[in-house]
Amino acid sequence: DKDLIKLEGAISADEDWLGIVWRKTDSRRYARIAGGSHTYAPDYGMIKFEVSDSSDTLVEKMRIEGNSGNVGIGVTSPERKLHVTEASGVTYVRLGNALSDPAVLEFEAARSPGSSAQQSVGEIRWSNDNFSNEVASIVAYKGGSSVDDALAVDFNGTEKFRIESDGKVGIGDTSPQSLLDIGGATHDYGALAVNATGSLSIA
Repeated sequence: DKDLIKLEGAISADEDWLGIVWRKTDSRRYARIAGGSHTYAPDYGMIKFEVSDSSDTLVEKMRIEGNSGNVGIGVTSPERKLHVTEASGVTYVRLGNALSDPAVLEFEAARSPGSSAQQSVGEIRWSNDNFSNEVASIVAYKGGSSVDDALAVDFNGTEKFRIESDGKVGIGDTSPQSLLDIGGATHDYGALAVNATGSLSIA
């Protein structure tokens, strides 16, 4: 039951490639790096990186496109220099360090479409201690049939202010009704509102 390195190649309807494969003598393949070309763009090369899943099937995890130089992780047709995606659920990109009290920056893309309410479509988070202590975040919301798009700023997991796509700004108010709403009518410390004509009201 020894580890082997072999060469494999294939010609298919989509790609022609030659690859290096890591496998066992029992024919189980663990990983493959393959280089070749697309049949729809034969003048350009590509490299793809594959690893096996629990069913012993090689699954592509990353590729580099020769015509654009784009790198795709989780996507076979990358549209940007770095294109990261998940087949379903949430996509995360995390930057950080290995200190005992690490600084972490994370990008998140997620959405549950089909709702009339606002749904988060992306978030940038700053934190330490591997996100057990979130410091701040900027969250983008996609509106539904009855609400606007919005951009919100949170501190320690609590929203502090937001800008709606209709131009309304809320500070301490997640549903601003005027151009500027501070506090909101339900808060004990009162509210300040500025309407479209510049009129000021204090509740």
